[in-house]
Amino acid sequence: MVTIYLDKQVFSHLFNAKEEKYSLLREKILSHKDEFIFFYSNAHLFDLQDDKTDIKYTEMEFMQSIVSGYHLIYENHKQEVIKQSPRNAFETIGKIEDFSWLENFDFSQITEEQRNVINNIVDISIKDLKGELDFDWLKKEPQFQSMNSKWTYQLLHH
Repeated sequence: MVTIYLDKQVFSHLFNAKEEKYSLLREKILSHKDEFIFFYSNAHLFDLQDDKTDIKYTEMEFMQSIVSGYHLIYENHKQEVIKQSPRNAFETIGKIEDFSWLENFDFSQITEEQRNVINNIVDISIKDLKGELDFDWLKKEPQFQSMNSKWTYQLLHH
């Protein structure tokens, strides 16, 4: 059987069906859904976490009418499919910005080298988010000066 994964935005367009093309596609999908297997994933649910209204629950019910509970999960470099409604999965997954697990983390067990790596990752991430990440330092490093590859050029001039 053919499997289909629809992006969250496609589900939203089908749900709202404000344009005729989405209304027609919605009818086609619903009338032929037994001929295909449609999936949803945690990415859909993480997107729905941003919705502060209760409309997200109605949208999850609509998703369920298409996906029949086929939940595609990708963990530890493996894909797995379980039967779970989007609503049930939504209630059981953690919030994407939830860092409460850090409260019980014992930082005293981290080596100085690990601490430096973590600090560098955080610093780079903050600079990237602020648009302050600069690759000019690569031009100054001897091991990169002789590289004339297209990739290096694109990286340095992006």
